[in-house]
Amino acid sequence: MNILHIGWGFVPWRAGGLISYAHDLMDYQAEQGWQVSYFCAGRHYPLARRTFMKHWHRKDVEIFEIVNSPIVHAGDRGTFEPQYDLQEPVSEQLFIEVLQKVCPDIIHIHELAGLPSSLIEIAKEQFGLPVLMTLADYFLLCPTLKLFDIFGQNCRYHEVANRCIKCCFGAPKSKTGLVLQTLFYRVKPLAKKAPRSWLAFIGSRLQPSNAVGSETGVGSELYGQRRELNLVRLRKVDLLVARSHRVAEIYQFFLGEGTSVEVLNPTLRHIDNIKPHRQKGVGLPLRLVTLNGFSSVAKGAELLLETVEILERNGAAGRFKLFAYGALDSKFRSRVMKLDSIDYRGPYRTKDLDSLLEGMNVGIVPSVWEEVFGYVGPEMLAKGLPIIGNRTGGISEYTQEDRTGWLNNNCSSEELASIINKLIEKPDLVIAMNDNIIRESPIKSYNHHFSRIEALYLETINKVNSRIKKL
Repeated sequence: MNILHIGWGFVPWRAGGLISYAHDLMDYQAEQGWQVSYFCAGRHYPLARRTFMKHWHRKDVEIFEIVNSPIVHAGDRGTFEPQYDLQEPVSEQLFIEVLQKVCPDIIHIHELAGLPSSLIEIAKEQFGLPVLMTLADYFLLCPTLKLFDIFGQNCRYHEVANRCIKCCFGAPKSKTGLVLQTLFYRVKPLAKKAPRSWLAFIGSRLQPSNAVGSETGVGSELYGQRRELNLVRLRKVDLLVARSHRVAEIYQFFLGEGTSVEVLNPTLRHIDNIKPHRQKGVGLPLRLVTLNGFSSVAKGAELLLETVEILERNGAAGRFKLFAYGALDSKFRSRVMKLDSIDYRGPYRTKDLDSLLEGMNVGIVPSVWEEVFGYVGPEMLAKGLPIIGNRTGGISEYTQEDRTGWLNNNCSSEELASIINKLIEKPDLVIAMNDNIIRESPIKSYNHHFSRIEALYLETINKVNSRIKKL
């Protein structure tokens, strides 16, 4: 099969598992003998103002990377110029050239951040190609990706113009942050030896700068237009694939009745390498673990801190320990370091997950936004760890009562503290859940996932071909 993937290519740190998923899938398809190409918005370099296409290969995957894209997108900081998320002539022309060169059987869209959504119409209306799109986040609905607003609430509004401009208030005007990310990525092997003052400078430039926007709503209509036109274009995609049933529900809420969304839980290849560990006994302190739980409010940092504070006030100090790996948002650092019940271990590598999860008793997935799926849960389950997860987004897809863990139904610190306290008092519950997970593993192999994707490709191609024959 000849397939063209579209994504947010090589922007370090910002897309995490999203980029990993696309790369894993492309590599695996190429290993099966498929002809695999990738069109992406990629790196930004200083001084070079011109936008151009970099054509290269990564293993057996052919890469078409837009360098110095005209579109400035800053992940969950949003965008200052929403109109470019809809139309951008340079990116559109480069895409047309790639389609003419590759002549794919099908297009798989992973992400359109850094690219205009007009690519959907080009693929469908100019080339008549089958298009499948993975709903990897909420980007076409929300310029900050998460449908999570500045007040810490999940956004469910149809009229968003005046809301989006507030959420994008800190979006950068310039490409400085993207340039610094690219340069830092290129010298990443030297980062460990770099002076702390230099790393602090880089970090400060990657934070919101040149804040723009207006409380008066000037220009806000552009954000409303962005949402409405993207909904029109989403309806033109032949097959939308959500990562969880909750994501499918959210998209169907905005797209309206009659929109069909397929559900397919994602996975990453490294999860196959995590080996389950049978817990023969659970002593105190109960060893809890979270991965990137302190990276932001949306990921659950405030929820975790409040939970630990409640447990310590109620006399549970010394009876549990929360091991935290991954990013730590600077505004939570002092509170995290003050709490004796939290052991912050810093960043980690996915290849080390099997060993760092060894000896842990329970995993916590504390995201308060509608987490599309969240790979940290399956990573913990692959190790045999029971999970405490919030009933939000795709987390409840794999956090199942009496099977894989315990749900924090109202996503509150009080309920989370209550669940943890129950496990401290009754550690046999952890052993029983661990035994159940190992006996009936909910984790599917990567080969199984690939087979499901292949079936969806064929279904999409056949549907388009059948439609063409009827014309």
